Amino acid sequence: MTLLGPTTRKNENFRLVGASLPTEIHSYLTLHATAKSTTKSAIIKKLISSWMDEQKKKVKDDELINAIVSRVEAQWKTRKAVIPMLSVRRFKDEVKE
Repeated sequence: MTLLGPTTRKNENFRLVGASLPTEIHSYLTLHATAKSTTKSAIIKKLISSWMDEQKKKVKDDELINAIVSRVEAQWKTRKAVIPMLSVRRFKDEVKE
């Protein structure tokens, strides 16, 4: 068993998403999962899937991508005005952080 480092997954199509929840929500989620003989992950997946289906009806993926591109372009213009010698590579590194 590896304590530190990469772990192997049974299904590579899954990714771990961490979330900090208030104690009250965590406690109820645990209580409900235990009482219903299910997992917290199953409850959260169902909720997120429903939310995602609703969002996809309202907003297309292209709109979300365009919003991100617009935000990055605006940030580039702002940073370039403040630091005229700013390179694309340095900006790209800053955006990744």
